[in-house]
Amino acid sequence: LDDGEAPIDPHSQGTVVQYDGEQYIRVTTAEQFVNSIISGINILVAKDTEINLTPLLDDASKWNTHWHLWCPEGGTNVGDGQAIFSEEVFDGRQLTIANYKQIVIRGEGNSRIVVEPRYAFSLNFKNCEQIYIQNLTIGHTEGGNCLGGVIGVQGGWRININNCDLYGCGTYGLELNNTRDFSMYDSNIHDCTYGIMLLHDVEFAKFERCDFFHNREFTLIDGHNSNLTFYGCRFYANSGDSPLFGLDKEFYMADCEVYHPKL
Repeated sequence: LDDGEAPIDPHSQGTVVQYDGEQYIRVTTAEQFVNSIISGINILVAKDTEINLTPLLDDASKWNTHWHLWCPEGGTNVGDGQAIFSEEVFDGRQLTIANYKQIVIRGEGNSRIVVEPRYAFSLNFKNCEQIYIQNLTIGHTEGGNCLGGVIGVQGGWRININNCDLYGCGTYGLELNNTRDFSMYDSNIHDCTYGIMLLHDVEFAKFERCDFFHNREFTLIDGHNSNLTFYGCRFYANSGDSPLFGLDKEFYMADCEVYHPKL
């Protein structure tokens, strides 16, 4: 372990396995998942498993260590240390992962991570580096409004999403702020109630072979001071009343299919 990282309780961690030639920790519960988050680790969400983070996030007794912290709404001061927060939002709590690096979170097949509050991010990363999310379905049990996307990223760099399905959030599938080198491959964003993505001060975000569909209600791709490229992506069956793009910088598209009355 790096200095300052939490030791893992072997009774609440998953099973160490070999998968695709690499060592992973296979997890089947929310507690195993959270306890396995360590820099440099590979996490495998077991096949045919849905991990609902909400019951664990609501249990204050599980968030009383130096690394697992219980925080009021808006009270997460991440600083420079590595920590995992149960952070209060309007209608519940969300998981915020701060200052970790080199983590793979991968699904073994038909693997899902969900949260119940409509105003919470399903996964929220602050100042994290080299996070790779693969082969997972991630979303909410119920859609909402105003706050709470599927994946949130604040700060850090090189967050990669590959072969994932992001759905049913309160606002956007992705909310990216002050980050760089974000990439998403062979993935879907759909059934989000405010739009596809919201970006502020993002230095290079790349999307390849992604599908964006059944999203609504405002500008669907809303970006400020951000550099975006789209390769081989499809945009279809989104709300026809909303502009597809609201970007204040030029962006690049190649080999994309766009079916939308308002660009």
